[in-house]
Amino acid sequence: MNSLIKLSRPKHYIKNLLLFAPLGLSLEYSVEALFNVLIGFCAFSLTASFGYIINDILDLESDRMHHIKKSRPIASGEISIKQALILACMVITSGLSLGFLISIPFGITLVAYFVLNNLYSIYLKTVKWFDVALLTSFFIIRLYAGSIASEIAISNWFMLTSIMLFLMMGIDKRYNELFYAANKRRAYKDVDTEILLTYRSSLLIAVLVCINLYMNDLNASGLIRVLITLLSFVQLTTLLEKREEDQVSKILNPKFLALAILLAILYTAMKLNLL
Repeated sequence: MNSLIKLSRPKHYIKNLLLFAPLGLSLEYSVEALFNVLIGFCAFSLTASFGYIINDILDLESDRMHHIKKSRPIASGEISIKQALILACMVITSGLSLGFLISIPFGITLVAYFVLNNLYSIYLKTVKWFDVALLTSFFIIRLYAGSIASEIAISNWFMLTSIMLFLMMGIDKRYNELFYAANKRRAYKDVDTEILLTYRSSLLIAVLVCINLYMNDLNASGLIRVLITLLSFVQLTTLLEKREEDQVSKILNPKFLALAILLAILYTAMKLNLL
C-alpha cells in the first residue's frame, strides 16, 4: 500500500494548490466556491497521479541509473508494470469523473491538461525549449481551472506574473538537471548551461517587474510595493540557490514557506486597506 501511495506522488499535489489562487487573491469566499475548488483539487491530483505513473513506466530504464529515482516503486521493483497500469486506470477514471462533476468547462480544461501531460511524458519533454513552455502551461492551466471552479476572474497582471514565474522555474529545473548524468538524455547538454543560466536570471528580473506592475494595478501604496518586491526577490533567490531537480522540495524549504506566509499577510492587509 505504501508503495502504491508513493507511486502516486502525493507530495506533488502541492502544485494543485494553485487552483485556490483565484479564490485566495480575491478574498471573496463562499461555501460553494470553496467546495468546488476543493473537488477540483482532488480531480487534478488524481489526474496528475496518472501522468506520474505513466512517466515512471516510460522512464523505467533511465530511473534505474539515477542516484535518487532508482528508489521509485517501479524502478526498484516494488511494483510491477501491470499493477502500476491498474492504479493508473483507477486514478484517471476517478479524476476525470470529479472534473466533469464540477462543470463541463472545468472537465474540458482537465482533459486538456491530461492530454498535454501525457504528450509531454511520451515525447515532448525531449523537445528543447518547447518542454519548458509546456511545463509552464501545466501551472497556468491549474490557475485557469481554479478560476472556472470558483467563478472568479484572474487579472491580466497576475497571469503575466505567473507565466514569467513558472517559465523561470521550468528553466531552473532544466538547468539543475544538467548536473546529473542520468538526465543527459534530455534535449539540453552541458553547452546549454550558460544560456539556461542567462534565461533564468532574466526571468527573475521579469517576475519582479511584473509583481511591481501587478501591485500598481491593485493601487498598492509605494511602501507595500517596495516591501512585496524585495521580499519576493529574497524568496525567489532562495528557490533558485538550491541545486536540486525536484521543484517541490525547493518549495517546501522552510525559509521559502516562511516568506510566502509573510507575503500573504502583507497582501491580505493591503487588500483590506489595513496598510
